[in-house]
Amino acid sequence: MKTTRFSPALLGASFSRRDGDTGGGSTAIFDSTNTISLFSSPPAIVDASESQEIWRVSSATAVLAPGSYIFRVNIDDTANADATFVDVTPVPEPGTAAFLAGALALCLRRRK
Repeated sequence: MKTTRFSPALLGASFSRRDGDTGGGSTAIFDSTNTISLFSSPPAIVDASESQEIWRVSSATAVLAPGSYIFRVNIDDTANADATFVDVTPVPEPGTAAFLAGALALCLRRRK
């Protein structure tokens, strides 16, 4: 994953247990060398006493500086993971908001 400016990022996944044991996991963003964890979602754990049909979501939000990143899913040996996601929202150029406001004003202006 690569960003070209500071951008909010949402990441996560759903986890369930299997094989009669407690299981779960989390997600993380690492630097481009895959050696430094920059941030991670909290662990989502499903206890062995709970149904295997239960899925728990682990998610987190952070702001990423421009650059390249690695998305990693951390999963227990006794867990399943599904619906992993990374959503990086691009932040518009500073001039974009002014341009859109001007265009909207022109569209809404009444003709005489």
